[in-house]
Amino acid sequence: MNRFFADEKIDNGFIVKDPDEVKHIKKVLRLRVKDEVEIVYDEKEYLCEIVHMDNVVEFVTIASLDIKRESDINITLFQGLPKSDKMDLIIQKTTELGIYRIVPVNTSRTIMKINKSGKLDRWEKIAYAAAKQSKKVKVPLIDAPVDLKDLKEKYFAELDVLLVPYENEGKSKLKEILDQCRGMKNIGVFIGPEGGIDEKEIKQLFSEKTRIVSLGNRILRTETAAVFSVGIVQFYLGDIGD
Repeated sequence: MNRFFADEKIDNGFIVKDPDEVKHIKKVLRLRVKDEVEIVYDEKEYLCEIVHMDNVVEFVTIASLDIKRESDINITLFQGLPKSDKMDLIIQKTTELGIYRIVPVNTSRTIMKINKSGKLDRWEKIAYAAAKQSKKVKVPLIDAPVDLKDLKEKYFAELDVLLVPYENEGKSKLKEILDQCRGMKNIGVFIGPEGGIDEKEIKQLFSEKTRIVSLGNRILRTETAAVFSVGIVQFYLGDIGD
């Protein structure tokens, strides 16, 4: 069933006003009055019927839906900016896995360095579309790119732990570290860009909350490492498999 995030609540229903979404409903999906859809508003979802279509689309509520969609943990992915369109894939797939927030990071080995990202709107739209497809009730936060040296000051206070997969770490296995993280709610995952993380930058990430971990003997691409790590954290600490 088609699913939309409403812009406004009315007496017994909702309104979608965003021009792109209205166009999608009318011209692409070709929905009509009396068609039933799922509507998300204020992190709650409803079964609704279309009652009016013009410059906006109005829906009347048929029933509230009580389904647990969101994970009990908040995963923030700190992603070293990859080249090309790999960030698009990372945002899409980690959103499907239930990511809470994605923070693009400029590192010394980042090829595509961005300060005020002209791609931020695009990334937010990708997250929005993936949230609809995966039936989330929250669209993940996509923060503006930040320099690695500023991560501690901006983000560490709100994290319970920061997991840093590192190819030169041979002792700390991810499973063993995750066993120590049971009960934690705010989990950070830092993934380096192509070329990995510089050793000096590993030292910049050190804190009492940081855990440097190994993902095994094979070297993963940055986009693979991001999706794999988020999925494993959700499996061990979140709701995948519940």
